Amino acid sequence: MQENDNNNLELLSCESSEIFLRYFKDSLSGLIQSQFVVQNRHANENLPDDFLVNHISGSFVEMVLWWIKGRMKQTPEKLDQHFRAVIEPILACFHKS
Repeated sequence: MQENDNNNLELLSCESSEIFLRYFKDSLSGLIQSQFVVQNRHANENLPDDFLVNHISGSFVEMVLWWIKGRMKQTPEKLDQHFRAVIEPILACFHKS
């Protein structure tokens, strides 16, 4: 995404941006479901899996939007650090003890 910053800004400002963002989030949701929820059965049965997946994928999409709109000042590595700092404590609650 960093290499195509002008294209990304155009995509996110056009009429079809809503479709792109929905597709992006849905694609992420499948990955999150298979990588985190299925592989790491959580201990808190009161929280639905789909809620957790929606929260993580939504957070990631919003982070990418924030990054692009801010002219991608942070490196992808820094974004990864920021995202993990926020998401890993949430995921830690759902790993088996």
